[in-house]
Amino acid sequence: MEGVYAYESAAYHAGIAEEQPEMEYIFTNMVQSEDSVEVKIADRSFRVRKAKFPVTQENQKIHTALNLLMYAAESPEKVEAVQEWMEEKGMTKQRLWLFVKAYPLDAAKGMEMVFG
Repeated sequence: MEGVYAYESAAYHAGIAEEQPEMEYIFTNMVQSEDSVEVKIADRSFRVRKAKFPVTQENQKIHTALNLLMYAAESPEKVEAVQEWMEEKGMTKQRLWLFVKAYPLDAAKGMEMVFG
């Protein structure tokens, strides 16, 4: 199963958010619903939903980057940390621009905040 952490879960696992979220969010190819579904694994709850576009090993960083853009839009104090992550991972505005359209409006807002 290919998947990627989403929302604040992406920020936590990327080392940007300090606190682990109470509920982990994962985007995957395995779930068919556009709405998230709660799944319990080893006494831990996860919210899982279908990704906006397929998750592969090649594009997992792109999915994470898009989720971090949304996180930056909601957490302006974390913009610098998101910028550092983007630079370390080689994520650029040009590379992400085509994918931003598949994500909610906060991704475009985060794109402006992170890349200018």
